[in-house]
Amino acid sequence: MSSRNAFPFLLVLVFCVSCSVKEDRSGCPCRLVVDFSDISYGTELILNVTDGNGYAYTENLSAYQGDTGDNGLPLNYVLEVPRNGVQLNLWGGVDEEQVGDDGLNIPLGSDCPQVFMFSSFIDTQAEQVVEKPALKKNHCVLSVNFLQEDFPFDLKLRGEIDGYDVAGNPRAGEFSYDFTLSSGGSSAIVLPRQKESSLTMDVIDGDSVLKSFAIGNYIIRSGYDWTEENLRDITLDISYSNLGINLTVSLWDQIHSFQITI
Repeated sequence: MSSRNAFPFLLVLVFCVSCSVKEDRSGCPCRLVVDFSDISYGTELILNVTDGNGYAYTENLSAYQGDTGDNGLPLNYVLEVPRNGVQLNLWGGVDEEQVGDDGLNIPLGSDCPQVFMFSSFIDTQAEQVVEKPALKKNHCVLSVNFLQEDFPFDLKLRGEIDGYDVAGNPRAGEFSYDFTLSSGGSSAIVLPRQKESSLTMDVIDGDSVLKSFAIGNYIIRSGYDWTEENLRDITLDISYSNLGINLTVSLWDQIHSFQITI
C-alpha cells in the first residue's frame, strides 16, 4: 500500500478512537440536596420524601448525627431519590407518630399540633437538585374566653379537616374537640388550615346538643383568611345570658361581635 493511500485510513482510525458513546443515566437516581440555612426553627423537624410510586423516606432530624449549623439542622442534607419527581415535606412541632407516608394525621378528639410546614413537589430529572425550604405557620391557635365563670354548658368544636395530605394540603376528614376550661374560664384549641367555613360549635346541655352554630362563618365574616401563608391566631370572647350568646372575634386590632340566640 502506498503512503498516499494509507493517510486517509489512519485519519479515519484516529477519528473513531477519539469518539465516545455517552452513558445513559436516565435510570440513575437524582442527588437531592436540602439546604436548611434559611430555617431558624430548631432541631425538632421531620423530613418526609415520597414519589407516589412506592418510594418513601422519613427521618426525624432531631437525631441527625452529622455536621449541623447554628439552627441544629444539617448544613446540607443529601438524598438519592427517583428521577420521576418527588414530594418533599418538612414538619416542625409535631410528634413523629403523627406523620406517615400519607401526611399528617390528627386523631379524632385531639386538636392540631402547632405545626410549621414546608411542602413542595420537586422536579428531579437531573443529576442534582438543590432545595432551600422555608417553614410556614400552618396552625391557628383559637383562644376562647368565657366571660362568666358559671357558663352552664359544655362546648364541642367540629370540623371537616383532620390533617394534611402528602402534598401538604388540608385533608378532608372528621375533626372533633371538647373544650376543657381552666379555673379562669378560658380554653385554647389549635386548628389546622381550613378549606371552607365548615367549623361548627355545639352548645351541649348534658347529653343533648342545645344549639349548633357555624363558628366558621363568623370567623370568615370577621375578615380571617385561611389562605395566608402564615396563619394568624384568633381570640373568641363568649358571654352568655338568657337572651343567648354574645360572640366577639378578635384578630389583632380587629374586633367583631355577633349575637347568637339559643
